[in-house]
Amino acid sequence: MYKFAHKFIFLATLFAALAGWVAYGRADDEIPAAKPFKHAIIFSGLALDFTAYLGLYDAAVEAGKAPDLIIATSGGAVAAGIIAAYPDKNERLAFLESETFFHFMSDLPVTNNRPINFFTRLPRFVPRTYGLAPLTPNLWRKPLSQPPNLAEQVEFDVPFPSDPEGPRVILIAGKLEFCRPNALRIGKKLFTETWMTDPQTGASLAGMASPVGSKFRRSSVLEDAEVRTELSIGEALLASISEPYLFTPAMVGGEEYTGGAIDLWPVELAHTLADDLTLPKLPDLTRTIELAFGSVFEYSNKRRMREVQNTAVTHWVDLEDNREVLKDDSFWFKLEMVKEESDGSRSYVIPRPRVVYTAPATYEGFLERIRLQYNYGYERGLAGLSD
Repeated sequence: MYKFAHKFIFLATLFAALAGWVAYGRADDEIPAAKPFKHAIIFSGLALDFTAYLGLYDAAVEAGKAPDLIIATSGGAVAAGIIAAYPDKNERLAFLESETFFHFMSDLPVTNNRPINFFTRLPRFVPRTYGLAPLTPNLWRKPLSQPPNLAEQVEFDVPFPSDPEGPRVILIAGKLEFCRPNALRIGKKLFTETWMTDPQTGASLAGMASPVGSKFRRSSVLEDAEVRTELSIGEALLASISEPYLFTPAMVGGEEYTGGAIDLWPVELAHTLADDLTLPKLPDLTRTIELAFGSVFEYSNKRRMREVQNTAVTHWVDLEDNREVLKDDSFWFKLEMVKEESDGSRSYVIPRPRVVYTAPATYEGFLERIRLQYNYGYERGLAGLSD
């Protein structure tokens, strides 16, 4: 009887140990892998009023929610590039108020100032927006402007930051998979979503698919994304700001890119890499810009924005009224009725519509404008991140 009881206790102990080991193994399997970042923030396309994002970033730091990852696209890439080049706040603000930055923002020429040249293309944009595009888009014809000469901006000629004490940066651009405008595409996808960053962050992106290419199967975006880790901040910045019809595609590292509008709200990327996410809530794109971007990437940015707004986001920062609040203090292009061409070559009795770039003419006016934009982003950031 004693031997039987002894064996029973031994077997029961053994089975309990095995059950505990199996349970431990299952529990261990269910523990998700730690994400490489804690706090991510997205700087999306805010046209050329990206100074507001710099105010938002400083507000996040002050609120104790400093991002260790910035994902930026289009106009927001300039803000991310400035933070990467000047991680110190005082140095960053000194650069913002420098004459170097004044010329960077004020010297954009309007190379195609007659709006008729753009509006006559709008009817052709509509079928392209719905994926009905037998030909490749012509992204080289009559751009609105020319990008700033980033080769002369030595502050951006630096590698992507890899300091664990500062934020890592990912800039997004769309790589062209074609080289001829108006060529028969025969069902071929035309763009690859490209993530430009430092080597360590790039390793975390390996094998990830493009959210746009995966979700919008009829779009012109490939499902497979690409990671580049050898570029400088300036090269990646040029690729991300070279938006369709605004600038011609940028040649960077042997490839051509047409801007970050390929994915203006990369929330899936942020959720995969970081524990929580701060996302500015922006107004809808104008109908003209929606058609222009849709005609290139062949999916609806409006639908994409609606899906993003229903996504779990840790902190929303309300910038929906930026277009209204900053309308008189914006760096952007607008229509004006003019009586004389900007170069003085012709004058008119009846004013003609022309596209103009709304940069301040003086350094003092420039300082006032960027301070207004910075304070707007800073105050909205504190309001959205104060909880």
